[in-house]
Amino acid sequence: MRKSLFAKYIVICITIIVASMLFIGSIVIAFMTGFFRDYEYQIIESSVQNILDISKEVIRYNDITSDAGYVNVLSTIYKRYFGKGTQLVICDEYGKIYYHSEPDDITQTKAGFYVQQDVIDYIDENGVIKQTGDFGGYFNDRYYIVGRGIENKPALSKMYIFMVSSADRFNNALGNIFNKFILASVLAICFSFIVLLVTNLYLIKPLKKLVYNAKEYGKGNFAPKSNINTQDEVGELAKAMDLMSKSLAQIEDSRRSFVANVSHELKTPMTIISGFVDGIIDGTIPQTSYNHYLNIISREIKRLSNLVQSMLNLSKIEGGNLDIKIEPVDIVETIGNILIGFKCKIDNKNIVIKGMDVNDVWIEGDKGLIYQVFYNLIENAIKFVNIGGYIEFSFNKSGSSIEVKIKNSGDGLRNNEIEQLFNRFYKTDESRSGDTTGVGLGLNIVKTIVNLHNGDISVNSVYGKYTEFEVKFKAIRKKQKERKSKKRHDQD
Repeated sequence: MRKSLFAKYIVICITIIVASMLFIGSIVIAFMTGFFRDYEYQIIESSVQNILDISKEVIRYNDITSDAGYVNVLSTIYKRYFGKGTQLVICDEYGKIYYHSEPDDITQTKAGFYVQQDVIDYIDENGVIKQTGDFGGYFNDRYYIVGRGIENKPALSKMYIFMVSSADRFNNALGNIFNKFILASVLAICFSFIVLLVTNLYLIKPLKKLVYNAKEYGKGNFAPKSNINTQDEVGELAKAMDLMSKSLAQIEDSRRSFVANVSHELKTPMTIISGFVDGIIDGTIPQTSYNHYLNIISREIKRLSNLVQSMLNLSKIEGGNLDIKIEPVDIVETIGNILIGFKCKIDNKNIVIKGMDVNDVWIEGDKGLIYQVFYNLIENAIKFVNIGGYIEFSFNKSGSSIEVKIKNSGDGLRNNEIEQLFNRFYKTDESRSGDTTGVGLGLNIVKTIVNLHNGDISVNSVYGKYTEFEVKFKAIRKKQKERKSKKRHDQD
């Protein structure tokens, strides 16, 4: 059976409250027991002291064991000053009881009963005894007992005076306190349950809303919003879920756009290939034109191959399945090698290359991936530079980073184009009309690789004048750079 968070929370809270009540009750009962016991002993000991003071006056002149007047005085004092449940017992040094205030007649006490010798010895040693019990079986119930000794000088003997008080009075008082505590605890638990019920309903309501939203997100409906603005953990969770729904909606839009773009990019060359192949097969295309159309088919096949390879590379990078080997990379050397590969295109468009007359510039990264970054950027610059224009490189160190800028003259980019430039399959209007080989993944791959190296890439453009890409990578440490330069010099 499913248990709701509400029920679990109520059970936990009530359990904690009950456990707390029991803990507090135990402490209170223990404290009250100790307090009342000490208080009772204090009163009884004071009464014993009063009896001792009276006895000392009698002892000056008479033997209290044979003085009937002394016994009468004790009985009178007992009846006047001590309530029901309090008794006075006097015994001699052998433990024989010769006076008991209740009953009045000493002969009615238990015949032949003696106070235990260890009690008398304890009084002789410590001066006073305080205990709770039945006085060695003398009483039927439990009593608080306080005893002291007194010298019976005329008889050259010692007497022991005990004042006892029934524990029933304390037990009854403690029972009343315990009953009231139980009643107060039950009322507190009921009140706490009502408060928890109300507050939890208030807390659970937004959680139910979030559960509903999560289910809708799972169905692909990202429209529901939480509209929860509380300044607590639930509010933070609601904000996080709203951001998640927004991100999921964007991812879903990107996915749909990705599928549509891939379908379009695959469909176009495949349609061209299929049409020309069918024309060759059915004889629509004359044999004299075979080479022309086969070249077109070859170009479209290469375009499909580039698209598939780019998608595979992107998938590997984003999936973390690409092995990266971080090592020192000379950017100047890397860019120089790339420019040599594009020499024919550079000469055909009469492009001027600037800023390459610099020394080694070293960064840390994967050599193959760094090569791909600058290959795509330089290819992009050559593709859109105007005839007779320029491509300018600049290398600057900023803190622990190296900034590489690639600037080309030409038509430049509009602001709305800059915002979408790194999106997958995005092509500018000029690119769509003038570039038949690209698939719109190059700059997206560049940004992904740069981010993988904890770098940064940005673009700045003035429409009708130029476009400039700025890439930042982590600079290599000086000792590593010197070691790498020496190694390359030795190889040369």
